[in-house]
Amino acid sequence: CIVYDASYEDNLGNQKLVRIKECYPHALKITREPDGRLVPFTHDQDAFAAAQNRMIEAYQKNHDLFYLDKSGNTIADIYPAYGTVYIVSVYLNGCTFADYQGKMLHDCVQLILSTAGALQRIHEAGYFYLDLKPDNILTVEGSHGLVQLFDFDSAISEEELNSAIQSGDSSALLTSYTKGYAPLEQQTGRLKQLGKHSDLFSLGAVLFYALWHRTPNAFDCEADAAFDFAHMTYADRHFQDRLFRALSVFFHKTLASYYGDRYQDAD
Repeated sequence: CIVYDASYEDNLGNQKLVRIKECYPHALKITREPDGRLVPFTHDQDAFAAAQNRMIEAYQKNHDLFYLDKSGNTIADIYPAYGTVYIVSVYLNGCTFADYQGKMLHDCVQLILSTAGALQRIHEAGYFYLDLKPDNILTVEGSHGLVQLFDFDSAISEEELNSAIQSGDSSALLTSYTKGYAPLEQQTGRLKQLGKHSDLFSLGAVLFYALWHRTPNAFDCEADAAFDFAHMTYADRHFQDRLFRALSVFFHKTLASYYGDRYQDAD
């Protein structure tokens, strides 16, 4: 997609900030006409139509999930236009976790706990998010207790997963994932091993990124992995040893290579 910062004028003349997400798959051959209309090459027409359908489905999933969410929904509406699909989102006064992880370790952990709460609501609604990463976590300025997840292109329902497992057809559920934040079972397409624990691996990887500004490698995912807290982002402050023990347990129970060794629920 291409994302635009934009604004419109309401009925009283006030400027309202929004973001517009345009379906424009980068891997397809598409031309933009002088009037702004997108036209795919003949051999990419079906793939372009499929991409638009996925974007519409992701919009609907977002609505269904956040309709039940007390924090509300930043997604305003969806529009077919210029040969493609556009999603309009409210422009919140905040930033993504990739840009801001909190000034103190306490703030960072609070944002991670809030993200776990968002995952729990998604799981309770019968979905797996499957693309948790710093760029998909929206933090709201002035609050560490409220985050919102967006970009539901990879989310699937438990019902969809079970149907694919029973039919033996995994092609429909081969969603995109982000290297470094996806668990082994997702990278290798092992549908029977996907579950809430898959999202919790990503949650651990997000905190790992915040502390060391890199994603975990295979050694960090071993059962006896040791973590170098002396060189983490917040190492200039003094912490009690029990905090490092608690963080080590958290990483062992989220980043474990074997899905059965991880936390099985966001709670």
